[in-house]
Amino acid sequence: MDPQILNSRERLMRFWATKVEAMGGVKESVESHHARGPPVNQTSHGAAVHGAPRALPSRRHRRRGITMRVLLLEDSLALAGAVSDYLEVRGCAVELAFHGQAFLDLANVAGFDVYVLDVAVPGIDGLEVCERLRTQMRDETPVIFLTARDTLQDKKAGFARGADDYLVKPFEMEELFFRLQALTARGRRPQVSTQVLGEVMLDHAAGIVVRNGRRIRLHELQLRVLKILAARSPLTVERAVLERELWGDHVPDSDALRTHIYRLRHALTLTGERELIETVHGKGWRFVR
Repeated sequence: MDPQILNSRERLMRFWATKVEAMGGVKESVESHHARGPPVNQTSHGAAVHGAPRALPSRRHRRRGITMRVLLLEDSLALAGAVSDYLEVRGCAVELAFHGQAFLDLANVAGFDVYVLDVAVPGIDGLEVCERLRTQMRDETPVIFLTARDTLQDKKAGFARGADDYLVKPFEMEELFFRLQALTARGRRPQVSTQVLGEVMLDHAAGIVVRNGRRIRLHELQLRVLKILAARSPLTVERAVLERELWGDHVPDSDALRTHIYRLRHALTLTGERELIETVHGKGWRFVR
C-alpha cells in the first residue's frame, strides 16, 4: 500500500510534515499549525474536534460488524479526523488519503462501498479523481463530494465528472452519514459499455464510434481524446488537462495534441454535418452534443 495512505497519527504527521516542506509555497510547519490551533469542526452533536485524527483501529478490528467501507479524500487533518471518528462510531471502516494520487492508488487495490471526495486537495484534485475513477478505472463505486465550493457551477462540475451526491461544508455529520447510507443502499452504478452523445454512439468496451449510423475508425489517442471530452461535456477541458491524461509527465515537444484534435474533428464530421468539438480560445476544447 502507498505509504502516504495513512491510518496512524504518527505516520500521518510524518507524511504531512514532508508534504508541507515539499510544497514550497506552504511556509508554516505542522508544529506551528497545531500551536496556533486548527479550525474547529462541529459534529452533529455539537462536540468540538481539534487537531489531527487519532490512530485508527486496526483493519482486522474494524472489519467486525462494519456497516460500510469508506475511502475519504481530505487534506485537512482536523476534518479528516472528525469525519473518520464519527463514521467509525457509527460502525464504518474508514481509510484516509490526503492527496489525489494516494486516493487513486488505494481505490485501485482495495474494495470500498463509497467514496467521499474533497475538491481542493494537493496534486490531482477531487474533480479529476472522480473523472479518472469513472473513465480510466471504470469504477462505479458511489461518490459524494464534500466541499466548501457551493455555487451551482461547482455542483454542475461535480456531477458532470461522475458524482452521485454533493454536500457543502459546513455540514452536519449525521446528514453525511445518512447520505452515505442512501448511496450504499442503491449499490454501484451498472457498468455502461455504450454511451449516447447526441448523434454519436460510443462503445467503450469495443472502442467503436458511430455517428448517424456511420462507423468511424479512430486512432487510439484520438479515441482517448474523445472519451475525455465526452466525459466532461459540456464543460471545457483545458489543454494541460488533456496533455496530462494522454502523456502524463512526458508531453511531446511538438504540438501533437492539436494534430490529434484536428484529425478527430475530420474523422467525426462529414461535409454538411455540424462540428462536435468546439475550440474555446485561450482555454481548451469541449464536446458539443
